[in-house]
Amino acid sequence: MKLCSILILFFLVIGCKHKSLQEKDSVMVELSEIRKVNRSFPIVSYGTVMAQKESKLSFQIGGQIDEIYKEGTLIKHGGICARINSEEMKYQLNKTLIDYDKSKHNYERALVLINDSAITSEYLETMKSLNDLSKQNVLIAQKKMKKSFIIAPYDGKIVTKMVEEGDVISPFSPVIIFASEDDRLCIHTFLSEKDIINIQHDDSVKVVFDVYEDKSFIGKIDMIGSYPDRITGLYKVEVVLDEIENEMIIHGFKAQLTIFPNRKKEYYTVSADALMGGEGKTGFLYSLDPNNSKKIRKLKVSIDYIKNDTLYITKGICNNDRIVARGGAFLNKNSRILIR
Repeated sequence: MKLCSILILFFLVIGCKHKSLQEKDSVMVELSEIRKVNRSFPIVSYGTVMAQKESKLSFQIGGQIDEIYKEGTLIKHGGICARINSEEMKYQLNKTLIDYDKSKHNYERALVLINDSAITSEYLETMKSLNDLSKQNVLIAQKKMKKSFIIAPYDGKIVTKMVEEGDVISPFSPVIIFASEDDRLCIHTFLSEKDIINIQHDDSVKVVFDVYEDKSFIGKIDMIGSYPDRITGLYKVEVVLDEIENEMIIHGFKAQLTIFPNRKKEYYTVSADALMGGEGKTGFLYSLDPNNSKKIRKLKVSIDYIKNDTLYITKGICNNDRIVARGGAFLNKNSRILIR
């Protein structure tokens, strides 16, 4: 009986020591609650006040600018906004007009003479060909002459001059920015593809102008571009303002925009303490192994936002995962864990 008591005491001591060693080799962790939520996040951008209908106008030929109207000048559709030095083109046009008058006179005279059998039909055909050619030369010279002018494509005004009189420019170089007189002003901004998929028409926008820092305005999204800019890869968005009281908003004002999307997205949320590294929008978390709750596995997740110490995850986890929130920094794949 005494021997049995000693053996039982021995095994109890050995068991306690073994358990104590296991606890010593284990890592104490806390788990993070996983929640499934639907929400949207404000998008902050910057923009410039412009007309909704606006064009960059240029000459189709190069040369020295003789005349360009000042900024703010109202010009009717078809009116001249600027002209390039065209003395040589005027000379060429006058020459072709003189040649055409001569060839026309010769052809009309030939028509009379052919009736009197004074000339051959071949001669008449030659006069006709010369007349047609000289007429074509006049049309070409007139077209070239028109290229020496910038014509207003609609009723509007010159918003910005990009060159001055006397400057020499190359063909199709921007000369003026022309805006429609009737169109209301809007704010042009540019968004990435990540943001463009989260917005839609009529989403509310808070607008703060640099010149009115102490006051905000309310607007809405009026246009979303369908194609990215060839250089920046960003998409153009137009924001129109609701009714403005006394403040003056003019072309060129800079503004900060905060867009509030109505479209919501589905996320899984966990504590930001669970993040064990990552790059860009890819992160890594530790989760309890579903087959052995004393072991862990590493999860690769896609993170859209980190707000208020919370990770908003779009893929890589599910409701059944048990995510390690605290203590993960001391874990490796061979670690045994204890849940606090």
